[in-house]
Amino acid sequence: MNENISLVVIAFLLLSFLLVLYFYLKEKNTNKRLHVKAEELQSSYFTLNGSYEQLKEDYNALEIEYAGFKCEIQ
Repeated sequence: MNENISLVVIAFLLLSFLLVLYFYLKEKNTNKRLHVKAEELQSSYFTLNGSYEQLKEDYNALEIEYAGFKCEIQ
């Protein structure tokens, strides 16, 4: 009878350990995926920001060029 109780306790402890390990690894994997997603979003932001800055520079150059043409016409 004492052996059966010991086996049940050992089985319960092993199951508890495996359950904790499962949730730990699941959490770790989720954090890794979130970190990768955050890096992708940051990369996209820098790409879009660079594109925006380039468009702003192009617009300013066209505005100056337009002002020059406007002065030549008058």
